[in-house]
Amino acid sequence: MKLRSIPGFIRWSAMALAALIFCGQISAQVKVACVGNSITFGACVVNRVQNSYPAQLQAYLGDGYQVVNFGVSGATLLGKGDRPYTLTDEYARPQAFNPDIVLIKPGTNDSKPRNIQFVDDFAADGKALVESYKSLGSHPRVILLTPVKCCNPMVYDIDSAAVMDSLAGDLQWESAGISGDRTQHLLWRLRNYDYNVCRPGCVVIAVGINNLIGGDTPDDTSEGIIRVAEEAEKVFPDSRIILLGLYPAGKEQHSAIRTKCDSVHRQLGAHNFARTLYVDPTAWFTDRNGDMCDGLYSGDSVHFTPEGYRVAAEHMLRLLRSGE
Repeated sequence: MKLRSIPGFIRWSAMALAALIFCGQISAQVKVACVGNSITFGACVVNRVQNSYPAQLQAYLGDGYQVVNFGVSGATLLGKGDRPYTLTDEYARPQAFNPDIVLIKPGTNDSKPRNIQFVDDFAADGKALVESYKSLGSHPRVILLTPVKCCNPMVYDIDSAAVMDSLAGDLQWESAGISGDRTQHLLWRLRNYDYNVCRPGCVVIAVGINNLIGGDTPDDTSEGIIRVAEEAEKVFPDSRIILLGLYPAGKEQHSAIRTKCDSVHRQLGAHNFARTLYVDPTAWFTDRNGDMCDGLYSGDSVHFTPEGYRVAAEHMLRLLRSGE
């Protein structure tokens, strides 16, 4: 399995943008302003200062460029949206920065139900935003990026942290998961970040479903999960490590994606881990026929509903407390 060293779509976005910017751009130090919403800002990205797409873009472009992040979480392109970017402090900051290039990545928050009603204004508001940057004294090249699709709108308002908090009591916990994560991304972070500074009593690993969805084979996915667990044993020498592998996906027992999940779990179950406790969570969510229990998964049969989060949290807490 080929391991990639930079998290997910952020890595590929940065590479593509770097190639786009390099074309025809030669000067002393080129200033690049990254304008957008939480995807630009790097919200919920572990160590966003290094892993947001503007930071990755800076790394790819090198010392000849200065890339600055002007992202605002929740910002909309729509002037009638619930948080118009043009009304934020970040909107005016590029004027003092005098950019040579402006990357504008808006639109995802505009698709929310409360904002989409103003969709007829989207093109005009987008053109106005572009023109406002083109009119800067530095006369920058403006690159408009298409909105990043919200891949799971059905569970957009679910607060899984609140579910865990309501059940955990005095137990202190922290999530280090990132949406879209694959095994290679987590492995890179384990090798390059100081995750062990918090000295956790227990580490729970659940990763791999995005590998299968992304086209990786069950064999490669299993290998990646095993490498993650083995690396965690090194990084957290004093911590109890619980490996859930991947949560089941696919409504029916014999669906294509479930068959792949089952193959991964068979390989994980056959592996001899040094310290890791492997637990297959499939039975937490399935009935006696092996099909998904109603109400635990959203329509894609991959993401949890609030009740699914509750079931996962309850089982996970039993595992955690069994080692106390």
